[in-house]
Amino acid sequence: MEQTNQSQGVSEASVPAAEVLTAKALIAKCETELASYSGYLEFHRERYEYLWRLCKRLVPQQRATVIEVGRSPFSARLVSHYAEVYTLGLPPRDNEFGTLTTEAPMPHVGHIVFDLNEAQRPERWPRLPRADLVCFAETIEHLHTAPELVLLFLRTALKASGYLVCQTPNAAALHKRLKLLLGLNPYERLRLTQENPGHIREYTKKELHELGRTVGFRVVFHQYADYLGLEGGRLKRAAELCSRLPRALYPPFRRGQTIVYAIDEHSR
Repeated sequence: MEQTNQSQGVSEASVPAAEVLTAKALIAKCETELASYSGYLEFHRERYEYLWRLCKRLVPQQRATVIEVGRSPFSARLVSHYAEVYTLGLPPRDNEFGTLTTEAPMPHVGHIVFDLNEAQRPERWPRLPRADLVCFAETIEHLHTAPELVLLFLRTALKASGYLVCQTPNAAALHKRLKLLLGLNPYERLRLTQENPGHIREYTKKELHELGRTVGFRVVFHQYADYLGLEGGRLKRAAELCSRLPRALYPPFRRGQTIVYAIDEHSR
């Protein structure tokens, strides 16, 4: 028995130890992977079209003032129609998810630098332009500050007749329910970069309605939609295609959702 243990010890000792990356190396690796990701535009193409049609239906007048949370490829679409467009959020980065987000293509579009997580401190809220429309798309799920505070901050930008459009994943989508049944976590782990940590918290339709009421909004519109692209291997794509029928028959199974808020006159 002793000889066996010794031989096992020699064998284990001969296996080289796995290299452990430093914190800086892990962060750099994550940032490189995010910057080199080239599928962002294709993945969100249909969602952008959906959002564009909705914005023009809500606020058709070209002389309107619009604020988009985050500077994205969608910003250029807004600029093509509306007279006064601002973006709001972290300082624009040269490259994120393989998409150009610098100020170079839109030098005349004012960018208001403010980390929405700082909504936790109302004394730091910047004064926002009065807007007919605020686009708050695919952002709320990335924030660690309570969404009530973020919505209260964005509410300060809205004119009495304005709209806030919020797009976010459906926390109770069919594929997430199925993963839970299989004992799998349906939500991604936090990424290693602080500026883009991934999804912190996703929301259900009921929660979005409750958040709106809490901060003095009325819900003008809510819709579940499948406007997100396909990614992953063959098995994942096959599962996605097979789930299309139940999602078509039962909207709460769909992957995305959009809600439109307006200021409740009785809450002012």
